[in-house]
Amino acid sequence: MIKPVRHIKLLIGACGTGKTTYIQKNHNEFRDYTIISLDSIIAKLAKIKGMPTKNVEDMIYNNHKEEVERIYYATIKEAVKKGDNIIIDRNNSTNYIRKHTLDLVKKSKDFSYISTAIFLHPPKEMEYIKRLFKRAISDGRFGTLTTSNLQKIEPIRKGMFNNVIEIGKPQVVKPSSQHKEKEISWQKLIKDAKSFTANR
Repeated sequence: MIKPVRHIKLLIGACGTGKTTYIQKNHNEFRDYTIISLDSIIAKLAKIKGMPTKNVEDMIYNNHKEEVERIYYATIKEAVKKGDNIIIDRNNSTNYIRKHTLDLVKKSKDFSYISTAIFLHPPKEMEYIKRLFKRAISDGRFGTLTTSNLQKIEPIRKGMFNNVIEIGKPQVVKPSSQHKEKEISWQKLIKDAKSFTANR
């Protein structure tokens, strides 16, 4: 018996590379998709626990990682059970996380899932920090722009996905004293943004 075909798409990229914006800009394409967003899960958990829903992503995730991940994977399982097309909005920074997600859809007895990775490369350095700063001012969401942060996104393992789409161009970041100075100034800028939003 031939299983009906469904699609799962994983957005991959560092904080601030435009993953959520990509879904919004292509809303017609994803109209029939279930969007599973880690940020949304964290925000809902914060609300349940009576915590502020702004500027809490890192704190909630670090303090309640197991609970967040349990809800995340349970949400995927439920979508697969229903035979939904799925798009995943989270960093998906490691091949371990990507494989764990794909393994869940492969277990479906009723549907055959075609997997696509959508890899969003960060824009040029100053454009990137402007984007993070704008987001921090607008809704209190902060990302960390450092050389090590960008390098935490692992290359996609060959053969893991049926399709791979790359958005933007890879930015070559070479460790140097100059970059170290830039990282310090970027961190200060983000710190100033946090202070500004806290005193609004």
